[in-house]
Amino acid sequence: MFKISGTKIIITRGDTGIFDLPIEDYILADGDTVYFTVKKSLASTEKIIQKVITTFNRNGSAQIELLSTDTDIDPGNYIYDVRVDLSGGIKDTIVGPSQFKILEGVS
Repeated sequence: MFKISGTKIIITRGDTGIFDLPIEDYILADGDTVYFTVKKSLASTEKIIQKVITTFNRNGSAQIELLSTDTDIDPGNYIYDVRVDLSGGIKDTIVGPSQFKILEGVS
């Protein structure tokens, strides 16, 4: 199972989730980077998952691919955010700390 509700992401442990993240405030180009980062908590320094996106869709979105190897982690509540780093030096967190939940699977 993979579900996004608002900024909350829920996925079953070991499942794959692929989604387009619209980047509305910026026109992304070569040299720009989008970071999707998951941690256990805000205070944690360890990145449980980090996706670095440098290629963007024509409609201005970044495709985030959560592979089964990414989500094969302990079930529970995590936190994620998304930051855009533009080649000109601007850094902007476009999705603030949000819930990322891993569910235990039955099969």
